Amino acid sequence: MRRLKAYRKQLCLCVLLLLSGMIYLLCRVGEISKFGGLDIISAESLEAMTEGMRFIEEPEHAERFLTLQGQKAAYDKRSHTFYVSQSVYEDEVALLFEVPVSTIRLCVEKDAYVGDVEGAMQAGHRFQIWMIGEHEYTICGMIFTGAPVLSVNSDDVLRSDYQKGGVVLFDPDDEEVNGVSIRSSRAYVKYNANAGTYSVKLTKKLSLLGIGKNKTWKLYEVSKSDRSLARAKLAADLWNVMNAGTTLVRRYEFVEVIENNVYKGLYLLAPKWSSSMLSLSDKERVVSREALASEETQAVLSLVSDRSLSRYYLFLQVAYAYKNGTEDYVVIEKMLDNGAKDCLLAPDKLRHAFGGFEKRLHYLTWEGGGSGNNTSHMLLSLEEIEAAKGREEAVLWRLSSIDWQRLRTTALGDESIRRQLALYKRYFIQSGLAVRCVEDDAFGHYYGLFEVYVTERMAYMDEFFGDSGGAVS
Repeated sequence: MRRLKAYRKQLCLCVLLLLSGMIYLLCRVGEISKFGGLDIISAESLEAMTEGMRFIEEPEHAERFLTLQGQKAAYDKRSHTFYVSQSVYEDEVALLFEVPVSTIRLCVEKDAYVGDVEGAMQAGHRFQIWMIGEHEYTICGMIFTGAPVLSVNSDDVLRSDYQKGGVVLFDPDDEEVNGVSIRSSRAYVKYNANAGTYSVKLTKKLSLLGIGKNKTWKLYEVSKSDRSLARAKLAADLWNVMNAGTTLVRRYEFVEVIENNVYKGLYLLAPKWSSSMLSLSDKERVVSREALASEETQAVLSLVSDRSLSRYYLFLQVAYAYKNGTEDYVVIEKMLDNGAKDCLLAPDKLRHAFGGFEKRLHYLTWEGGGSGNNTSHMLLSLEEIEAAKGREEAVLWRLSSIDWQRLRTTALGDESIRRQLALYKRYFIQSGLAVRCVEDDAFGHYYGLFEVYVTERMAYMDEFFGDSGGAVS
């Protein structure tokens, strides 16, 4: 009798475990049969569903048929592809798509990456989205990215003067929400083709990508000129480390930009250097180097303090090693308590940081060229600044050297720099930027050159400013 009771208990336990497993499997099947709320259907079934319908090869206004939290999903009309932000830490679709037109059905074609969004993201995989109407259908793509996506829209063609429009930012890593947060605003937008920059004036202050609330923003082109993707970001982070605890800290964050339904590539988003950002008074101002006439430049530079000039000098020596880096700055004019003016210098576009000179010169160390071509073994000549200040380079060198040796034993030590470079690389790979923004699967090659360049540059700065405990290796 005891054996019979024990057998019954074991049988009941097995039945319960079997039922639990079946319930789990049924729930799991329900999960993978949906793709952010969209049905997952095999290619064969989709072809059967659309048999006899008219196929539209060049769909118009496809962006109207897919929304996220009431906002149109970012869409590239040239490749008929939606770009969807997704946290790199999520292996399943972390948001729900909405289909605002009831007569349109959206389905996802089943493939090897369904259920593996993380893998699809790293591979730059393009899912097939079938849009099926009553008598016609079309097929679009969908790419998941671990980077934020910014849609820039204008009422007219973007030019060098401001146009009315709007922006929508999809942020996959907003800590305050589960899934993807979406910020949108009416805006005035302009594009500078020569500099490769967008300027955005919002109608209200917004905190974007955790940077802080600002009304004016800038977008700086990355992917078209930098095959390592990290040069400007590293320069920005170095500047912030050098100026920690001051008002000159300015964060730059990666975003993929789509302008008027055309994918433009990877950019850096930063608040614009402005009186509002720096909390300046009406008697103080921010002015770019380009806006200053020759005589104004000398007058302004004569007001720059030794401390500000030496920090800017140190930054240029570390990040540029080429003279045109001295022309990319803004001047911040501040009033002192005694009524006199004080001027600070801060970098802006960071377009030519760490050896990047686009078509005029080759890339970094010239991919094995002679040592005479290695820009990591060059120093800047600051004749313009020296002449305006009426002082010798030795004065700047002494102040910069003190800062450099302090930074190399703290925030810019060997291990810190290696760790930061590794973090960038991991982000580019996990987010899919490495395969989508660098052609010919060449990201690893160019990032390797970049790492070598930074290593050599830091070692050379140690030698230039005095031995500070060893070079990066």
